[in-house]
This record gives sequence, C-alpha cells and structure tokens, in this order.
Amino acid sequence: MENITAVSKDFAIPVEAVGADLEGMQFIESAVTQTITRDGATIALKSSLGLDSELIIRLAGKGEESLARVVGAVRRDSDRYVYAIAIVQPSGDLWGVPFPVATASRIIPIQCGICKSTESVSLLDIELYVLQTKSELSRQCPACRTLTVWSTANRSEGSDSAAAEPSVPAASAASALAADAPVPGKQKTPEGKERRASRRVAVKSFACIRYGGTETQVACEDMSRGGFRFRSSRQFQQDLRIEAAVPYNKSGTNIFMQARIIYCQKLEGGEYRHGVAYSLTKRTPQ
Repeated sequence: MENITAVSKDFAIPVEAVGADLEGMQFIESAVTQTITRDGATIALKSSLGLDSELIIRLAGKGEESLARVVGAVRRDSDRYVYAIAIVQPSGDLWGVPFPVATASRIIPIQCGICKSTESVSLLDIELYVLQTKSELSRQCPACRTLTVWSTANRSEGSDSAAAEPSVPAASAASALAADAPVPGKQKTPEGKERRASRRVAVKSFACIRYGGTETQVACEDMSRGGFRFRSSRQFQQDLRIEAAVPYNKSGTNIFMQARIIYCQKLEGGEYRHGVAYSLTKRTPQ
C-alpha cells in the first residue's frame, strides 16, 4: 500500500453505544474500544449493525458523546461483532490520547471489486485500518452507484477510471437505499429499455440469506441499486422478511441488510428464482 499505514493504537476506553440494530430495535450497550485512531475506533457489540448505520458513542464517566457511523465489520468474537466506526466530526482530542500529526500524503489507489473501476482517494485512519486488516473496504462506487467492496490497486492498472464505462458494471446489496428490485415481466419502453429507477446488471457472485436462525448461500443472477435476484434449491415465500449479505465471503466478515422476498418463481430442475428488495427502515439513534 505504498508504505502508507493507519496511525492506530490498541487502547481500551470504556464507552456506551446508542443506536438501532438491523431489526430497527433501539439499543444501549456498554463496550470497550479495542483499537483507536484519531478519527474512529473498533468496538465489540452484541447488536447486529448495517454498513453506514449511525450510532452515538458516549465516553463513560466524561459526559461527552459523538455521532459515529459503521465503516466495516472487522471480525466476530464469540457472541459479539467487532465493528469499525468513524466519528462524523472528530475533535483533535477525541479519546484523550495523543496521536502524531499526519504529514505524509494519504492518497490510496483502490479498485471496486464489482466493476473494476479505480480511484485515488484519501481515506480516514479508521478506513485505512479496515483496509489493512481485511484487505478490503466497503464504500460508495460512482460507477455502480451503490456501496461495493474495494481493495488496493496498482497504479499501473489505471487511475481514476470510475468515470469511464466499467467493463463489468454491477451493484452491491450493501445499500439500504431503495429502488426497483428485479421483477419478472418488467415493462420495457419501445426502445427496449427497462423502466427502472436504477440499472439492473448481471453478476456472478454469491449471497447469503439469513432467516429463521439458518443461513443459506445462494447464487446471484443480477442486481440493481434496490435489490437483487438469486436462484436456490430452497423456496422462500413471497413477502418473507430476511437478512441478506451480498457479496458474501464464507471465510470473511459480512454485513447483513434487512430485505424482503418480493416474488418466487419455480424453475425447471427443482430450483427457484427469487426477487429481493432492500428495506427502507431508517435507523435513527436516540
């Protein structure tokens, strides 16, 4: 990563986290930071949070609080998830721990794992920590127009090509913004273009459907900004409320989002095609 490293420290600071989980239920949890940066931290929580979820972090015993957002799930420890959070408006003395002044250039070339476009971006310390720890980072892709998984890129692979037409454009399911999910028989204009709020694109990736205490890995057929379509030998009923992670990495940490099965179509060979739409639950910390 061109010798650019996140300035982080292993430091235990008691905090209180206030927010809403994937079910929209409000929670207040006591926690301790594991790693801190000048603009964020990693904390372990029992609650399941979505990417970009907002929560309030209160410093125990100090009466200070800050608005934060989830930038990634680092790992799972027993019954808790370790989340990386970024403070929305970090102060110079957020944690009461001194950090060296950043002097080196922090421009990092990264590449979208879906459309393969590249960008040179300036990352927060906590984002850089996630990228170094997991070798990937979820962030908004201008080409896919949604949240996708990014990794470091070599400059020889191209620079700032997000504005160009991507070779294999696609969208990630890691977005709670709503649009049309893929639906059979979607009307088309006389020119043959779909009347959709967002573009649907074919992809080859796996998703994980979580329902009733079980997880089922399925194959995605295509995605749009507000949903995706998948095939499975298991039938999921229409209007079923689920949690979905797309893309899904069986050996990694995944972010599950609330969603709904909007249709189920029986196929030949004993398989079923399903359409999924992401939920519009607004997570507002209180």
